[in-house]
Amino acid sequence: MACDFSQTAIDQLIQANLESGLSNNITPVVSDMQSIPLDKLGYMYDGLYARSSLHLSDEQLYRLFDRLYPRLNEGALIMVA
Repeated sequence: MACDFSQTAIDQLIQANLESGLSNNITPVVSDMQSIPLDKLGYMYDGLYARSSLHLSDEQLYRLFDRLYPRLNEGALIMVA
């Protein structure tokens, strides 16, 4: 899954995936980090990378991690930059 709050960024990702033949490997989602529809998507994750997440408070990040943690595969990694 790839998540961005910008529809333009998601559209660019979709186009790049189509051009590279990877369109079945990534599910693009328009959302911000606080409202990712994890329950609806039902995925388990091997890794999570969040860029430009400094606009979230510590409390918001902790709530996000509480939602993400149960969806991580064993040995998964989280990177917040």
